[in-house]
Amino acid sequence: MLKDVLLENTVINDFVVEQDFEFMGRRVMHLNASRILHRKSSVSQLILLSIEDVTDRELHKRNLEDIVKKRTVECFTAQEEADKRRQAAEDSLAEIQLIKEQLEVERAYLPEEITLDNNQSRYTNYCRYKP
Repeated sequence: MLKDVLLENTVINDFVVEQDFEFMGRRVMHLNASRILHRKSSVSQLILLSIEDVTDRELHKRNLEDIVKKRTVECFTAQEEADKRRQAAEDSLAEIQLIKEQLEVERAYLPEEITLDNNQSRYTNYCRYKP
């Protein structure tokens, strides 16, 4: 990779290197490299190389990504539960509406039935007591 920097004049930006060190443990580093032209000699080939330890930042970033994944799952679960409850409420409302319509039909029918019963009772009484 560094050979490409020299031969092809490529630039390396934030190449991630993860390494376990005996005394420091696992470290995450960003590697940056580019070729430098020396003014006095065009034959001399130099590379400017920088290594930045980004372990804490990467760990924090990964922790945040894990939190986002967890919260996303919680959000989807809550949305599914809310959808189920909304559907149950809509089903209950439809059932209540059906019962209401049945009661209105029965309420309209009852006065007619009571009137018929009263008239029949009067007629029956009239027939019984007819002189």
